[in-house]
Amino acid sequence: IRRRKVLCIHPLCTEEDMDRIEEAIFQKDVVEAMHLDSLFQPAFFFVRNLGTKEEVLDFLTKKLLADGYMTEKTRESVFQREKISSTEIGNLVALPHPLVNDQRKSVIAVLILQKPIQWDANRVQIVFLISIEKQLLGVWNTIAVKLYDYLVKKNGVKTLLKEASFGGFFDDFVKTFK
Repeated sequence: IRRRKVLCIHPLCTEEDMDRIEEAIFQKDVVEAMHLDSLFQPAFFFVRNLGTKEEVLDFLTKKLLADGYMTEKTRESVFQREKISSTEIGNLVALPHPLVNDQRKSVIAVLILQKPIQWDANRVQIVFLISIEKQLLGVWNTIAVKLYDYLVKKNGVKTLLKEASFGGFFDDFVKTFK
């Protein structure tokens, strides 16, 4: 059977089978086509000393708004989304994102706080503000899973806190797609 939604694998799963499964699940071809270097940019990588969740969200959303990656409506929906349910995921990380995104450009802003802050239930020191245009929402799950994999399983949190540089982060993160 040869279909995009059906994968044939050996009874004893081989390395090649695992690669095909991962490619199907994580839409590797789609993610590669969208160029991670357009999503993650040095201009949206920050190290700051901010004291509250509101200050963090205000700082990041204003940066994206000023550079045309977010409208005022989208900016407001980031705050609305956070009121519905916290976007902290534990391990010092939060992944805020808007409920509504009417932009035609996508970006993920990264903020490393000099000291952890109380977000809601947990402390947060690394924030990824995700603003993905509607056409790319299908790859959001892939990026979220890969971010989680990098940050938690591959000790990316420790790496980011130790060496807070865009180049170090980007090079390490891209490796999770290979």
